[in-house]
Amino acid sequence: NTKYCDFLFDGKRTCKAIGTQKTHKENLEEEDIENLVVQQIEFCDILILNKVDDVDEEELIKQIALTIKKIYKDKKLKIKDLTLCFGIGNEFYSSDALGPKTIKKIDPSTYLSNNKSLKGLCSLIPGVKGITGLDSARIAKGIIKEYKIKCVIAVDSLVTHNENRLFKVIQITDTGITPGGGLHSYLKSLNQKYLGVPVIAIGVATVLPSSSIVESFLNNANIENKENVLKNIENEIDNMENNYYTPKDTEDVIERISFLLAKSITYAFNN
Repeated sequence: NTKYCDFLFDGKRTCKAIGTQKTHKENLEEEDIENLVVQQIEFCDILILNKVDDVDEEELIKQIALTIKKIYKDKKLKIKDLTLCFGIGNEFYSSDALGPKTIKKIDPSTYLSNNKSLKGLCSLIPGVKGITGLDSARIAKGIIKEYKIKCVIAVDSLVTHNENRLFKVIQITDTGITPGGGLHSYLKSLNQKYLGVPVIAIGVATVLPSSSIVESFLNNANIENKENVLKNIENEIDNMENNYYTPKDTEDVIERISFLLAKSITYAFNN
């Protein structure tokens, strides 16, 4: 059994069901933020979230595949349309290797249709700008233009500020993704506005800022004058923003999750 998913939450369809177009509410309460419902719909249409760890591996694969198919339907795409799977991240760092490792496990399935147009699934690992000197979004845009790609599925590692979400959230959006955004290293975004085609982004939280660990500990600790303590060490916490934590078994977990995501994407295009 896997421990990554419990339920499928679809923001668009929920709005339709309750008769509103709003996907957020004003004056968020602490409970809203903890529940991750309203807060995440603001930038994410579909969310797969762990709560009670009762979904097995095969069920999770089918759920993710179904989500991909739903987005294709919403975007008026066909599942056989030529799709580029894009593995964002640095494969030489375990916590950032989710994208490349997922792509390596996907079997390309491109073929020529009767009208000689390319169909199916193709894949690419663009590397990171620090190594290649090239922007991932620009690479994708060039390939889309040359091969007439209809959709992009981008897989990347995410940053979380809540230790309870580390390796326990699989987030699927149709609004694109900004490589390095979680580490404040903003590059060009992979989104429909820039690339000209729909972008499905699949991400898993793999790292946690050290400052978030300290803040969480202090907020939960039984300390007198807690507000004054937090105020006094605020600068020290801010200085920790460039330090990130990831569990010691990250490499093994990334291998497992990349296998699940690769199987899910393959399942979506072959079933």
